[in-house]
Amino acid sequence: MNYKMRLFAFAATACVSAGSFADTTMKLGDRADVEIYGRVQLAYEYLKYSGKMYVPDNTPGPNQGNAVLDQNGNFISTDAPSHSRLRNQRSVIGFRGNVVIDDDLKGVWQIESSAAADGGGGLHVPSQTWANRDSGVGLDSKKYGRILFGSWQTPYTHSTFGYDPYYTTTGAYMGIMGNGSGASVDGVSDPATFDRREHNLIQYWSPDINGFKVRFGFDTSENKANAQRAIPELNVGAAPAQNPHLFSLETTYEVGPLNATFAYEQHRNFQPGGGNDNGVKIGAAYWFAGTTRVAGILQRLHYEAADGDLNQKQAYVSVVHKITEKDLFKLGYAVGGQVNGASKQIIGYLRAGPASASKILSVGVEHQFNKQLAVFTYYSKTFNQTNAFMDMPINDTAPAMGSSPSIVALGARISF
Repeated sequence: MNYKMRLFAFAATACVSAGSFADTTMKLGDRADVEIYGRVQLAYEYLKYSGKMYVPDNTPGPNQGNAVLDQNGNFISTDAPSHSRLRNQRSVIGFRGNVVIDDDLKGVWQIESSAAADGGGGLHVPSQTWANRDSGVGLDSKKYGRILFGSWQTPYTHSTFGYDPYYTTTGAYMGIMGNGSGASVDGVSDPATFDRREHNLIQYWSPDINGFKVRFGFDTSENKANAQRAIPELNVGAAPAQNPHLFSLETTYEVGPLNATFAYEQHRNFQPGGGNDNGVKIGAAYWFAGTTRVAGILQRLHYEAADGDLNQKQAYVSVVHKITEKDLFKLGYAVGGQVNGASKQIIGYLRAGPASASKILSVGVEHQFNKQLAVFTYYSKTFNQTNAFMDMPINDTAPAMGSSPSIVALGARISF
């Protein structure tokens, strides 16, 4: 049977066989294989508003979905009716494999795509394009580590995403801990978030050396642009020269029940006319007696806009407790302090001023029938001070300043 026929036969079997969940890997001879993997996760949510919602910008471009401001810089808002909704919780499908070169070295590849199992919806949902999630190609050595080219989670994002038990749901921590979530972005399409999957990323992952591992990465300068003069007759505004690119670093120590990490990321020239934005965080997680994991993160985000700086200190704590072998209790709590600095701009969900702090609490339980199937329920609540508008990062609620919506969710997940 030739390669195309084998691949077709395998895909057909995976679609119709319940046993396909047990083994979704196809051998292509002795030196290569292909694996199909994914997650289908949906939740029925009841969204309750406490206040108004902002009017989103519907103009195609980087600001699409963001708040529209009046001439005084205030949100244009409207009444927000509470309602139920069905929301995708980051369903994905992917293909990955390797080609053995010798006993130490192999070629690796992955193509991963989002899958809107609810049919789509939301203000900042990534487009349904092929390979819009972790996708790339590289070389992997047991002795020297991995070099990877593609669009991928940055090392900074990777360092702590596993600390959040709600990371793939509406109740995730990124609204605060990343200043939004960039599912598939670059320095032009999303110049704010520090929880991002970056286009055109080159990475190195070290091997495990007595529990220590390092990842670092940088992107290419494909969005470099010269200064643009205004052309009124073509409706083109003036723009400064820009060369947005980033550097991202993760260092991790993991031995037994302990995981500890330090991460740093710098965004150079992401803010038009500005300087360097920086994120730095430390985190640790520990399993007590194999039944309760406690994790915590401290983070500081710093932006250099054209009109001044913008800063926020943030903290996060989570608890995962095994009630039984199949039942989990999960809690996540993020706190974003007062936003300060001289800049008057809105960057992501941050604008400097008094009463600009925010929080998000997510708490619930999950029952795992087996490795593939789980059902879950949780309650997630935002807490925004008068001049804060932090939002739930995956499935938006578009809160106006000072509005603090909440959701109750009931969902299911199948992994394969």
